[in-house]
Amino acid sequence: MVAYVNRLVNKSMKYSVEIPFASYKKAFRIGKGYCVQQAFCTRDILRELGYNVQVVYCRKAVFEGTETISGHTWCRVYIANQEKDVCTCNSDNCPGKVNFPPVSKVKEYSVLIVAAGYLGSIPVCFKRLFIGKAQINRTE
Repeated sequence: MVAYVNRLVNKSMKYSVEIPFASYKKAFRIGKGYCVQQAFCTRDILRELGYNVQVVYCRKAVFEGTETISGHTWCRVYIANQEKDVCTCNSDNCPGKVNFPPVSKVKEYSVLIVAAGYLGSIPVCFKRLFIGKAQINRTE
């Protein structure tokens, strides 16, 4: 069931930094969102299904294939007493297999981090959006 939810959120939400002001529920309805929005959608669905799940983050992760280093947010789910990382941002990810190794300490989201993370994510999303558009314009 966790793998199904992982695929559902991945297919329902294109990874996008275009709407950082939207709540995660609105981002899901729109069909796109960045890692924080996707992680909270995944958390809510899995909790409704009875899973013990936490949203976690790290300040630095290295993304396979791009070697991009960035902060990231995803879920940790407990399945049969085993902790599994669940990240919907890449279609190759599945419970227990994600496309990034965290290279800084992994921490659980708290109320303070939700507010600070949300506000801190906005400029990062805009930076990524403008860098992406600049790269597209260079190739046209």
